Amino acid sequence: MKGTYTVLRSPRRRRSISLSIDSQGRLLVRAPQRVSLGEIERVVGEREEWVRKRIEGMSEERMRWLPVEEGRALCLHGQFIAPPAVFSLPELLGYYKRIARKELSERLGELSRATGLKPTRFRLSSARTRWGSCSSQGSVSLNWRLLLAPPAVADYVILHELAHLDHHDHSRRFWNRVKELCPSFQQHRLWLKNNSRILLLWREK
Repeated sequence: MKGTYTVLRSPRRRRSISLSIDSQGRLLVRAPQRVSLGEIERVVGEREEWVRKRIEGMSEERMRWLPVEEGRALCLHGQFIAPPAVFSLPELLGYYKRIARKELSERLGELSRATGLKPTRFRLSSARTRWGSCSSQGSVSLNWRLLLAPPAVADYVILHELAHLDHHDHSRRFWNRVKELCPSFQQHRLWLKNNSRILLLWREK
């Protein structure tokens, strides 16, 4: 099985290999002192489906997103962890998108109520060249990868698209409106320009 796990060598009285998932979603393997790494890898490989189901079964309600310097990483119980390594790429992307749909939709609603700018619809986007868009009918699309950006940057993109409900162009009036809604917008635009490669590492086929 591909992915990382921690091997805990048990006292001599242990005779078998056991697997468990800790509270932070990490795979722990307890094994007798003399068991080889090859044998451990074989057992872990045989239990791959069990590991996958256990991690997928962990309640998403107990998960949250923790701001870090270069974006956001999956965090469980307040402890930084990497995204579950046992997921295949399609599963991992689907996992992120499910969370992104909920998180971004809720944040769009909050900022819409705060600004009085109400879109007609929300869509989740997978575009590789645009972080968001607003149609002439008032439908706002947000890139799921914004979930991996700092919260303030994601807020800027949302406010940018909401501003298009007043000015559907990039005129001076539009940018003045963006500044009203997000005074530090230039800082967040610069972050996207300098760090977009981080978010775009997630390639979809």
